[in-house]
Amino acid sequence: MAEDRPPRYPLGVIVFLPILIACGDPTLANAPPPSAGTDAPLLGVTRVRSFHSEDLESWAADPEPLAEHAMSLGLHDVPGGFEVTFMDLSGGERSWWSRTFGSPEIGVLRRTEAGWSRSRQPVDDPTTPAPIDPQSDGTRLWIVGRDGVVGDPASAESDNRLRAGPPWETVLRGPGLTDPMPVRFHGEELLFLTESHQRIVLYTGTPPKRARQWNRVTVPYARVVGDELWLLAQQPAGGSRLPVPVLARSTDGRAFTAFEPVLPAGMTRVCTSPVLGPDAARGGWLLLCVEEQAPR
Repeated sequence: MAEDRPPRYPLGVIVFLPILIACGDPTLANAPPPSAGTDAPLLGVTRVRSFHSEDLESWAADPEPLAEHAMSLGLHDVPGGFEVTFMDLSGGERSWWSRTFGSPEIGVLRRTEAGWSRSRQPVDDPTTPAPIDPQSDGTRLWIVGRDGVVGDPASAESDNRLRAGPPWETVLRGPGLTDPMPVRFHGEELLFLTESHQRIVLYTGTPPKRARQWNRVTVPYARVVGDELWLLAQQPAGGSRLPVPVLARSTDGRAFTAFEPVLPAGMTRVCTSPVLGPDAARGGWLLLCVEEQAPR
């Protein structure tokens, strides 16, 4: 009697079969990308919300979210308006092949007098397969990552690398460094960062040297307004752990006013990763932030 043996398949069939299944199944083809790694935090549904103000005192919430499944907002001015960069967790606009084998991409929202438009931008840094916290300074894109590791750098105990490019270079390296915010003020290069999910730190000069820190505020966004430097951040509201946007101001880049809430109490339950820019379509200002809902 012939011995029972499992069927044998050519190696090419074994390699090709998962690709054939994924490409042939529209559910998989349109599925969101996998999480950044096993150490990535479980997120609820995130939405980019916008708030409009003429005077930075009275605010009105725009009714519709600008994007969903987004996090880590950055904002920089462009001719005629501004652009918002963000980590797009939906992946719905990319094919399975592009998400699996292509360069990482970030979402981009552009605000001009014509309104909003949306696009995507590849991050072609070959040493950073899982970049986070994109922020442009108008000429270069700044990201955070770890050497050749796929996983959430914000959850890592090892050193994070702050990268800027192209051409890509490592500007700073250290444990727990995230949320880069470069800005030029009074002829000086300033770099704000979040450290260990606990504080904002300021680095100055080239190479960057630590200058000062602010406790209990995180995720900095800075912009020059007239003769002042505005520093926007998130801070837990009162006795709650839920963050809301707060703002401090400086005339020299060193001494800042106390952080004060920006939005009226109760306007939003949670508002993370806040950024601020001039509203080219309506005048006044737009505050954008990420609102997280409970997981579905």
